[in-house]
Amino acid sequence: HRPARHARDRRHPGGRHQCHRPGRSAPHRPQAARVVPAEVAGVRGVRPPGCHPRVRHGVGHDVVMTTPSARILVVDDQEASRYITASWLRRGGHEVTEATTGRQALSIVDDGKIDLVMLDVHLPDMSGFEVCEIIKSRPSTAAVPVIHVSATSVEPTDRTQGLSRGADGYLIEPVDPGELLATVEAALRYYRA
Repeated sequence: HRPARHARDRRHPGGRHQCHRPGRSAPHRPQAARVVPAEVAGVRGVRPPGCHPRVRHGVGHDVVMTTPSARILVVDDQEASRYITASWLRRGGHEVTEATTGRQALSIVDDGKIDLVMLDVHLPDMSGFEVCEIIKSRPSTAAVPVIHVSATSVEPTDRTQGLSRGADGYLIEPVDPGELLATVEAALRYYRA
């Protein structure tokens, strides 16, 4: 009479089965640690109170926003570019308003409900440099941080001009999402201090 095979037989690396018989210890294999994402551990899409949004931007890298959410104006006449920037900011937990022209942007900023402006350099009615200068020249909006966003074809002199005319930062497209959110967070932290 042969003992019956145990239900948890294990396979050898060579491809044959190893029978687990009574009285013999089963071979031990260490179990790999299992990582459960935060959104799966709780209710998907719902963050516990005090939990900051986590934004993934590449393999194995997360950016955790540590400042309170802000009301951000994204100004860009290119729909695709505006959509990408706004999407990453929303994923970072911010409230986003969009504008396509300089005059529209100035009107929205004048309402006093914007905490930061992401401003394209090339707009159809006026340059982003001019828009930034106007924002910074008005006492009611001078404390609103402005970050320029421009295409890769920009000249180094453009970056210098943008920063010297009042911008608080200058990003070149395509922008890494982590860099975008970190720059926004740094500007907000500085003005809220």
